[in-house]
Amino acid sequence: MTLQIGCHECKNPSGGCKTFTTKAKAREHYKKKHGMNLPAGIRGAKAAVKEGDAFRCPSCTATFANLEDQEKHLSIHLSQDEESGASDPELDVIMVQPNIHVQDVQVTSMEQKGRDYNEAIIYPCNIIDRESSQHAQTIKLIDAMELVPFSLIGQAQGIEHSALAHPHVIDNAAGDKYTIRKMMLPKKRRHDDNDDCAHAWTYPRDVQSLLAMSPYTFVLQHRRYIELTAELCDLANFDWRFHEHSKYVVAQLFAGGILFQSDTHEAILMNTIEAYGRGKTLDAHREPSGIVKGVPIHSSLPPPIGCRYKDVWPTIINSKDGKKLVIGTQTCNMLVTSSLRLDNKDQTRSRPCLGASAVNFDLETKSTSMATMIFLDFESVIMAQKLARDVTAVGTSKIAYLHQLRQLNSKFDDASTYFLTRCSGPLTRSIKHQPLTVFTLADHGNTTNAGAALMNMIGTAVLKFGKSAKVDKADVTRLTSMATGEIKVNLTNILKLFGNDEEITVLHNRALADNLANLTKLLHPAIAEANKTVALNIEQTLCSKI
Repeated sequence: MTLQIGCHECKNPSGGCKTFTTKAKAREHYKKKHGMNLPAGIRGAKAAVKEGDAFRCPSCTATFANLEDQEKHLSIHLSQDEESGASDPELDVIMVQPNIHVQDVQVTSMEQKGRDYNEAIIYPCNIIDRESSQHAQTIKLIDAMELVPFSLIGQAQGIEHSALAHPHVIDNAAGDKYTIRKMMLPKKRRHDDNDDCAHAWTYPRDVQSLLAMSPYTFVLQHRRYIELTAELCDLANFDWRFHEHSKYVVAQLFAGGILFQSDTHEAILMNTIEAYGRGKTLDAHREPSGIVKGVPIHSSLPPPIGCRYKDVWPTIINSKDGKKLVIGTQTCNMLVTSSLRLDNKDQTRSRPCLGASAVNFDLETKSTSMATMIFLDFESVIMAQKLARDVTAVGTSKIAYLHQLRQLNSKFDDASTYFLTRCSGPLTRSIKHQPLTVFTLADHGNTTNAGAALMNMIGTAVLKFGKSAKVDKADVTRLTSMATGEIKVNLTNILKLFGNDEEITVLHNRALADNLANLTKLLHPAIAEANKTVALNIEQTLCSKI
């Protein structure tokens, strides 16, 4: 007797059903078509066929007279399968949720805590960076002169400054610019040569001295900084692939922060950060890895031991373009593209450094990296935490999207080229304080650069239309007629790509990308020249006391 292997779910009006030549094919049909995961039976088992049976079970040796009996029987296999813990493999996959849990960071500022008696004397004497023995001597001298500290409160911004005067001078003083009041201070401490002044600042003594003695001290003392914590280290290490908005979080977190070398007391302000993912399938512009001439390429990946901060590592990467100052995490690295030395009184040595090459800060050895402390601008921390809670975020802010594109020179056919992972700190939030890129050069100055104008169009098109972004032949024709020299030659080559078409796509267009890469090289001199103006704007703003 020939038995059929049928599907009770696929019956037809005439009483027949869909049949299969093997049990395996029947089980595959049940799984794909009906979502029923039937177990395989014992190979080689013989069926005890009863008279009148017409159907065979796809899983075991049982046979049935009709499809209704088969349906009842298969329910036994399905219930056994559930009890055994077996299930559709797809149901066992753990789905990573994009949400990021954020723990609020609390910090107490210097202004909130106030200064104690000793600090109120040391500050107006401008000796914060001196030894504690000199602090004690100065305090003794001020006491002998019967001077007392008092506060000057700025009416415009409420900033507190300390000064010294005789008590009767304070009582009689008055002015339009400041409200003068006596300081309610605790009882004076007994002084000796080994007495060490307590500091109400939340910073270490060396950092406090830096903020007080820097040529940019007025601006810095209006900011609040917090040292990188374990919780913030975790925030900087979320997987970009599964937490897509984390790439904006990390760029915002470090923007405007300070790197401070505790051994040399050198420090820089990180005005602008560009974040890059790790892995070529995630970011086409990832940090290089591999071996060259038998030697592993130097990486910004945090070492397994010896890190000052968990999974965060500041270092210098040597590249063909020069030394690059980066902060590496396990999931990305952040390139500092605008920085400012804070520790030099000579302002000619404290000029802003713009571009990928870092010439104003050295972290080439492991010991210097380990000695480097990281302080984050508290405002940037709050903004980063806000971004972390917003899984719908598509950039670091809703202001000036083109300025959030990184300065890149190739792979303009790849979607990752258009990641909005460039962020500037609170002091350089204005676009006039941000380094120019191939995408933003067209908006700078009064002259028209046809090559820069095309790159501006490219960036805008991708951010507006994504995979559907296109370039119009009419626009390239117009720009070509305006161009001169090598840029005109390059635009002419791009124009040939259109053929008889009126538009071409941007993404996955290798021929266009190669021509754009050549074009960006021609824009480098103009970008460098424009960045001189940006540097002057930064210097002028940060030196201002208005």
